[in-house]
Amino acid sequence: MKFETIYISENKPIPNSNLPVIFYSSIFQEGKEDYGEDFFKLFEKNGWGNSWRNGVYSFHHYHAKAHEVLGCASGWVKVQLGGVKGDVFELKKGEAVILPAGTGHKRVEASADFSIIGAYPYNQSPDLNKEDSEKYAGNKESIQKVQNPEKDPVTGEEGPAVKEWQ
Repeated sequence: MKFETIYISENKPIPNSNLPVIFYSSIFQEGKEDYGEDFFKLFEKNGWGNSWRNGVYSFHHYHAKAHEVLGCASGWVKVQLGGVKGDVFELKKGEAVILPAGTGHKRVEASADFSIIGAYPYNQSPDLNKEDSEKYAGNKESIQKVQNPEKDPVTGEEGPAVKEWQ
């Protein structure tokens, strides 16, 4: 399994984070049409819950009270990270990305068969924030208070969400 870390700068009114986004490739062996159940089980095993299956919103948004992991169950999606000036990244079936609290994200394009599994550390509940200058300062404070997870949702106790986010 491979991972890559990417730092995304503040991009008002999207706060982003001083923690890196973590992309995972080659999580599962090829061969399945859908990895939804595999992602649900993997995230649960590593202490990430409140799971759901759906898509990614087509507007810029972020979570000020929770980190989020997204596992691409089927198809592919292009996601813009960091706000309107952010870069676009492609996530394919069997890949995952961890978004630290405050990281803006938006679906730009997706395949017809696209589906994603999302989850959060057990002690965190997501909120939904759009580009809102009035809430910016308060949300930035909330983001700084979000605890780092005890386990990486993909690799467990020794994973990059534990080591890279210290």
